[in-house]
Amino acid sequence: MDSPVVFFFTSAAVLAAITAAFFFTGKRVPEKRLSGLATVSFILVLTGIVFGDNRIAGYVLLLIGLAFAAADIIRKRKLDVPKEQ
Repeated sequence: MDSPVVFFFTSAAVLAAITAAFFFTGKRVPEKRLSGLATVSFILVLTGIVFGDNRIAGYVLLLIGLAFAAADIIRKRKLDVPKEQ
């Protein structure tokens, strides 16, 4: 088998094992919805990966996506901090 084929099947097996572990453990985590900024960040990072052949466009999209993600993290942290009296 070629190296990419082995990598693909190994990755698929690991993903299936992780999915099965979460499914059978039975722990249910409360669902948290993504914020709008996090959604835009996720989409920009994914498009940056897709356009990785054009290095400048790919890196710019990744950079903007990471900046939006950092802004979302900072914004959420400021909202969660209790105010001192």
